[in-house]
Amino acid sequence: MSNVSALAGLWPQFQSILSDPSATLSIPAGGLKLANGTTITEQQLAQIQALVKESVGPQAFLYQVVSKSDPASSEAQDLSKTIAQMQLPAGFQLHVAGETANDRDFFSALSGRLPWVAAWIAVTTFIILLFCCEACSCR
Repeated sequence: MSNVSALAGLWPQFQSILSDPSATLSIPAGGLKLANGTTITEQQLAQIQALVKESVGPQAFLYQVVSKSDPASSEAQDLSKTIAQMQLPAGFQLHVAGETANDRDFFSALSGRLPWVAAWIAVTTFIILLFCCEACSCR
């Protein structure tokens, strides 16, 4: 499925499975047609249903998404960002993990603190140079 957010369209169909993993999902003969025009085949729905049943716990469920691209690539970064920004039903939290998400979080934190680090280095360097110049002028 090329549009990750299309998974959100599956929520009404899978809500019963998430509430009760032993429940079964009725799969239409032609597959499931989402509002954006994407059709999910019976086989794909059966795979998603199996994934949900294996990934559901009390008040939690797990989706594993693996990019075909290198974890440091812009495609993987875009996928991680898209998943992290998905709108969830009320009461749910989304946590994104993995090498790509860790890189994104690291660079986000670094860019937020970089001006303070640069200012700290500049002030410290100025103070050290000031003391060195005073020490040299006393001789």
